[in-house]
Amino acid sequence: YCIISTRFQPTLRSSAARIACFWTVPRVSSHFTSQQTMGRPFIEWLDGRCYACKMCHCNLAAASELLSRQFHSKQGRAYLFNTAVNLLTGPKEERMMTTGLHVVCDVFCSKCMWPVGWRYVMLPLHSPASNLQPPSTAGAGL
Repeated sequence: YCIISTRFQPTLRSSAARIACFWTVPRVSSHFTSQQTMGRPFIEWLDGRCYACKMCHCNLAAASELLSRQFHSKQGRAYLFNTAVNLLTGPKEERMMTTGLHVVCDVFCSKCMWPVGWRYVMLPLHSPASNLQPPSTAGAGL
């Protein structure tokens, strides 16, 4: 599952309104491994309506993958998606959320490296939220 914060204003775009993708080599950051920043990035384009990065308009998630708009982050409202594309992940860290302690990693747009949200990695066994089950519509996830 992936949470995309509305602070970073993911924009809902139609496939008809797509702009051309210019290939760029992402800036090297200490958050990423050399495998994630090496060479030309592969940008996946989604069909139909999708949420895109505020900065570069790169597709992040299909509108059909939206599971919930009821999430909140420190920055404000956030959306939960079943799957998302064109993302790079930062290091894993334990973070206290309203439902308890979770292991998450921040996610960044793979085209412009803009921070767009976070991704759930796992729930620690000692977490009070460890008995939560993912939604039945969940697939492979991120």
